[in-house]
Amino acid sequence: MGAVTSTPPALALAERRPVVLAFRAVLVVLAVAGLANLLGSALNDSEPSDLAINLVAAERLADRQPLYEMEESRQRAVELGGEGLAHLYQDPTSSFAGPPTTALLHLPYTLLDHDLGVAAFRVSTIAGIVAALALVARALPAGCRLDGFLVGVAAFAVSPASDETMAQGQGHHLVMLGLALALWATARRRWGLVGAGLGLAAALKLTPALLIVYLVARGHRRVAVGALGAVVPLVVAAAAIGGRPGDLLTWARDVAPELSRGVVRAGNQSLPAALARLTAAPADVAGAASLGAVRLIALPLLLAGAVALWRARRHRPVDPLELAVLVLLGLVLGPLTWVHYATWATLAVVLLVPRVTTEARLVGLLIAVALLALPVDRPRPQAVAEDWLLRVTPNVGLAAVAVLLALAVLTLAPGRDRAG
Repeated sequence: MGAVTSTPPALALAERRPVVLAFRAVLVVLAVAGLANLLGSALNDSEPSDLAINLVAAERLADRQPLYEMEESRQRAVELGGEGLAHLYQDPTSSFAGPPTTALLHLPYTLLDHDLGVAAFRVSTIAGIVAALALVARALPAGCRLDGFLVGVAAFAVSPASDETMAQGQGHHLVMLGLALALWATARRRWGLVGAGLGLAAALKLTPALLIVYLVARGHRRVAVGALGAVVPLVVAAAAIGGRPGDLLTWARDVAPELSRGVVRAGNQSLPAALARLTAAPADVAGAASLGAVRLIALPLLLAGAVALWRARRHRPVDPLELAVLVLLGLVLGPLTWVHYATWATLAVVLLVPRVTTEARLVGLLIAVALLALPVDRPRPQAVAEDWLLRVTPNVGLAAVAVLLALAVLTLAPGRDRAG
């Protein structure tokens, strides 16, 4: 079956070729300038803390050492990146928090000299995210693919979340490539590939697992088979290389539950964290205190959103935008959504471009992209702890994701979409 189609933009803007060409030229300039800036960041000598943690874990996997040993890992991180990394491994969110498959997927970068490996990882991050956006654009109607790709790349290239991705060294390109494969394959009704893409993404982050459950509930059981086909070889390979199959149990028993508690710290951009900061003690806002009882609202709301989406769409063919809605829900309601996670939202931006069929939707998309691109002066956690106004100031990243989520939900509302 061909790609899921939708009505191309009906705005007069789309019918005025000179304006469209000028619009595309602006997008190209923004994309090129932003990507050049990101590439410069990729080649600088700063030490990305998250990447250092994952590289240490990859080394320990290859050396068949316990992955979740904090003190020895901290010492190795300092050896690799200097005393600037001595603050790591103080709590679960500053230690290796991924399953063994995360360490496995970082293993190739440890084969290089450390500085070269860091640069290679950052360059592959840029290339991987651009490739993910290009793949999602292939899921669009033929006449909208170029515009969708350009808008998505421009949004990625100029977003502070992308700068933060470079600074921290998160493997978002791997997650986004998996999600992009799932979105493209959904448009082609190739459910085994959908599962494979989601399986790859779920081997790194938990949110994609929700998409697997949702699609199985929608009647596409081959998604689960494809996901297992992607995850099981990775799990087996990590256990074989590391020689410690018990590390996966350690992660599931000790690490994942701690992460599910979230943190109040200002860097956490989720809605539960924003609510928890309103009443948290200053020491908790500046430290690593968990979300407390507020986190208990996250899972019920996330499940309620998924069920509501299922009820609204269960008699229609699956639209790739449904999966994007679930990803955005996870970003808004999850216990941990760091600033750089907003990079994932650019996948939804690409999918929404051909749905801009009214001026209201155009305004909504422009607002979301502008919020993603808005430079943000991030105050220190201690400053947030001491200034109550900073606690209630709307978070720009959260606002951008929320606007995209609202726009996607309205687009999928019965009678408003023509994708089925």
